[in-house]
Amino acid sequence: MYKDKKAAIELSISTVVIIVLGVTMLILGITLVTKIMGFGTDSVDTLSDKVMGEIAGLFAQEGSSVAVKLGSDKTVKIEAGSDPFGISFGAQLPDGAPLNSRDHLKYRLTLEDTNEPRSCVMKSGGLAAVQGWFDRTAAFNGDVSFGKIDGSTAAGLIKIRVPKATAECSQRVSIGVVDTTAAAPFIGSDIFVFEVQKESLF
Repeated sequence: MYKDKKAAIELSISTVVIIVLGVTMLILGITLVTKIMGFGTDSVDTLSDKVMGEIAGLFAQEGSSVAVKLGSDKTVKIEAGSDPFGISFGAQLPDGAPLNSRDHLKYRLTLEDTNEPRSCVMKSGGLAAVQGWFDRTAAFNGDVSFGKIDGSTAAGLIKIRVPKATAECSQRVSIGVVDTTAAAPFIGSDIFVFEVQKESLF
């Protein structure tokens, strides 16, 4: 009788240990895959020649004058408290003509759907608070120059850093582009969405 109880206790302890190890390995595996995949979208640090080439290819692919390099759904997931996430985008004249300087085209950022209950503006302290997550805050208040030009392509880079403990939310951002040399300056816009995820445990 005593031996049966002892064996049952040892068996239950072994089962608990195996379950705990299994759950731990599962969490570590999911975390590793998430880190490697980068939530399915790569952060951009600089406007390299490769990035410039990819942006130039988007114009023909999408048939537009403004393009954001974020894949077909134009959505990125950003973990609260993580390193800044870089998003590259570009613009060209409707006729594809060469650009004279970085000031030939300019862009402006706008936070959209700010009254939606799930928007970061509604859940995270208002318009100014969310604008403060961007390194290019000036672009919310006026038209700013692109970071780099190459022939007919103008490219820009913005970085978003979501503070720790930020609630999960989703924010739509519009990028509007103008031609500073034209009588009718507006040439187009594109949008992207960033979704804030909870901080990782690892």
